[in-house]
Amino acid sequence: MGRKELNTINDIWTEEMENDGYHQFMIYEPFSEDYWKQDVKIVLCNLETYDESVTGILDIDIFKKWLKSGSRTIKNSSIFIVALQKYLSNKSLTEEDLKDLYHDDEMLLEFINNIVYMNLRKDANSTSKEDTQAIHEFLDPNFTHKNNSHNIRNFKELFEALEADIFIISGETGADIIHKIYKDEIDLVYDNFAYLNNTLIVSCAHPASQKFNYNYMNEKAKEIASKYLEHKKL
Repeated sequence: MGRKELNTINDIWTEEMENDGYHQFMIYEPFSEDYWKQDVKIVLCNLETYDESVTGILDIDIFKKWLKSGSRTIKNSSIFIVALQKYLSNKSLTEEDLKDLYHDDEMLLEFINNIVYMNLRKDANSTSKEDTQAIHEFLDPNFTHKNNSHNIRNFKELFEALEADIFIISGETGADIIHKIYKDEIDLVYDNFAYLNNTLIVSCAHPASQKFNYNYMNEKAKEIASKYLEHKKL
């Protein structure tokens, strides 16, 4: 799959979201066409956005606005992506290096521009607390009170179209949802790894959590890069 298939999937999912009564929701795609040219294509998937003012394609300008706002989730996600891409290039980092990145939005955006950033939920949460039930309602195959099979189908097709080499899913809720969606193919445990065909799926702490500090970011980025590069040799 690729860009053409991704556009088709997003068009179908958009129509189905509107039919479900959603008026504001995000559409996910690479920030730039450079994504498709990367040696290692990376997707970072968090849980939900809290910005009810945005709808449509999540582009780099929206992400830049979130980054400038000082959002812990966005800032830590960005620093983590820089660290991961550095380690994938066989460069080493210290915690101090990551701390220096906190104020370097230009550098953060340069690296973020090459990936896909998305959330499991396409609509926004109106509070700053994780709406676990809404996330499960949207994508959990075991959620029986509302038909979400079309969302699950579209998510799986989106996943395939993005052709990610590394797919990072954050939070315990995120790991649980991905585990359930792909339960017949992988056994994903929180804060661990699984391979789905050629994609390394990584479960990690949520970037807004206290666990997601500079030491965790550095060690997790190093671990992901090592696991990916080792597997690539096989």
